[in-house]
Amino acid sequence: MPILRALLVSGLLVAALVACRGKDDTTTSVAVGDEPVAPDDRAPQAATSPKLMAQEAPPFERLRDGDDEQVRVMDIGFFEEIRSRKPVGPRFTFPSGGGEVWGYLTINNPFGRRGVTVRWRRGDEVLREVPLYVNQNPRFRTWDFMKLEGAEPGRYKLEVLDATGELMAHRAFFVVVPPGELAPAP
Repeated sequence: MPILRALLVSGLLVAALVACRGKDDTTTSVAVGDEPVAPDDRAPQAATSPKLMAQEAPPFERLRDGDDEQVRVMDIGFFEEIRSRKPVGPRFTFPSGGGEVWGYLTINNPFGRRGVTVRWRRGDEVLREVPLYVNQNPRFRTWDFMKLEGAEPGRYKLEVLDATGELMAHRAFFVVVPPGELAPAP
């Protein structure tokens, strides 16, 4: 685990995800546990250290493994930006009031081009849906972003749906009030 934390500190989360294998030999995230995170709209306190961010990282949850003819979501990560087609600045907490959160997906598609939908939500509210095509590739990578301007502090989620609208996988992230700022009145 110290090596994994060192990789996270140096910004090499993608390499760490590839190096960390779960029970079913699929990639997992830094803080995956056996128990799912309870659905909760409360955001954690603003996290500034990579160590704290890794401890608060919500687990990636794949709801179905798929079969030989289906797309399989291998991982979902959140980043500050995508630069030259590579994710930069891994995070699970983002400051409210501006900027963007980038969702970076790794998908296994053993057959031809398939459609998926990326859905951003807060609680029951769907904020954005984007249809994407996934080409045949065992480790196809794609991404989408959500603007955080006007985003309320709380728990948000990125979901991946198959072409029929069935939920395949999801992962949560948090929007927090930056240190030194006051939270908006309820």
